[in-house]
Amino acid sequence: YNFLAGAAARGGSLGAGKTEKRAKAKQGGTGEYVEDVLYVVAASQLLAAASPWGWLLLLVIPSFAAYHGAKKFLHWVFNPTAEERAAQHVEMAEERKRREKTERRAARPRYRRA
Repeated sequence: YNFLAGAAARGGSLGAGKTEKRAKAKQGGTGEYVEDVLYVVAASQLLAAASPWGWLLLLVIPSFAAYHGAKKFLHWVFNPTAEERAAQHVEMAEERKRREKTERRAARPRYRRA
């Protein structure tokens, strides 16, 4: 109970909307995940009272964790670093013209009106 009370004090709220929950979860807070786990456990208890297969709903929790872990791992493996992206970048004609134009403008002498 103390853990849940601490999570609620850090920003968990039962009346928060889905977008607020997602924004808080992306910030790295675990309070919203704890709240979601409580809802899943409550729903699985209700389903287990009605059916002997209701406990299978609890498999959603490790599945969700495995999905997010795999997503982070694949993002880490397959996304190139900034150096790799710079090495692969091919300058298009329009980009080259724009860059040369800004270089010419920067090289021009600037005169001030007296």
